[in-house]
Amino acid sequence: VENFATTRVITITFSETGVKTSPLPDDITATIEGGHIVINSERSKVGYRVTGTCSNGSLKIYSLKKFRIMLQDLNLTNPAGPAINVQSGKTVYLTLLTGTVNTLCDGATYSAPAIATDGTEEDQKGTFFSEGQIIFNGTGTLNVTSLGGHGICSDDYIRIRSGNINVTALKDGFNTNDKFQIGRTASASPVVKIKADGNGVDCGKGNIIIEAGKISINAGGE
Repeated sequence: VENFATTRVITITFSETGVKTSPLPDDITATIEGGHIVINSERSKVGYRVTGTCSNGSLKIYSLKKFRIMLQDLNLTNPAGPAINVQSGKTVYLTLLTGTVNTLCDGATYSAPAIATDGTEEDQKGTFFSEGQIIFNGTGTLNVTSLGGHGICSDDYIRIRSGNINVTALKDGFNTNDKFQIGRTASASPVVKIKADGNGVDCGKGNIIIEAGKISINAGGE
């Protein structure tokens, strides 16, 4: 994750009046409705710097290539579903920028899911959901509250290299299919605090690997 070089950075800025982006290249499109934005990308080595405050907004990304999301003092609530929903099986590198505090929240009731191109319903399992791998780094803070689903969820795996991550969830704090791993970067270890009515960390098929960091779990389940 530390060596993933971005050749183009797109800034996405949320506000209570809507959301806007910096100029987009031809291989990235954005559909905006109020505070909700959907990105479609065919571009490699792209990063999205996401900032601002919105109490009725969301970010959904479709991508054919792996990409980076950089959170910069983002405060984003979606009352009807995930705050961030990555509908891509590619890796998303999630960077918590140094000195920033970022907050994500979903709603207690989710709207009906979108229908994918193959006719199936898209997953929307928590406040931060991704079809692909999520790899965290950076030394900023991420506060995640889930009122309707899991806190942070991947249908692949989640790896935390660094960052301060606080999750409060109605269901599981972290939920993955393939693996959950906490390690460290060369200069920092993660600090993870979980308060969940369900399981603290639920890993469906793979291993839970703890190599470094400070971890606190208060769970109603396992």
